Amino acid sequence: MERFGLSHLFEDRLEGPSSPLYWVLGCLFLVVLFGSLYVHLQSGRRFAADRFHRRLARRFASLAGSFSGLGLASTAFALLTVPFLSKRIWLLLALLGLLGTGLYGGVYFRRRYPIERASYEAGENER
Repeated sequence: MERFGLSHLFEDRLEGPSSPLYWVLGCLFLVVLFGSLYVHLQSGRRFAADRFHRRLARRFASLAGSFSGLGLASTAFALLTVPFLSKRIWLLLALLGLLGTGLYGGVYFRRRYPIERASYEAGENER
């Protein structure tokens, strides 16, 4: 039962993980990192005339890129068994951050987005 205790998250890894799940997570973090980088860089071209959507795309791309970068780094450090940086807490924070970003995006697009979009369009029509 000690394996799933809170202290397990803060232990340094003495050897690389034996589970192939780390490789899958590393590849997933890499895909999300490159995807968010692409969205962030292309948002200026894609939403050149629409400041609202450009800002929104960059906000979510930055959040997803930050957490996936943390996840990719923590996965790499776990595979390389780097002291302090290979603690499981970093991977858990990255996964919770990506999950929180996804949940925030879902709530935002269902509740706040229609209101903010209407407000933005009303402000643009006045100009």
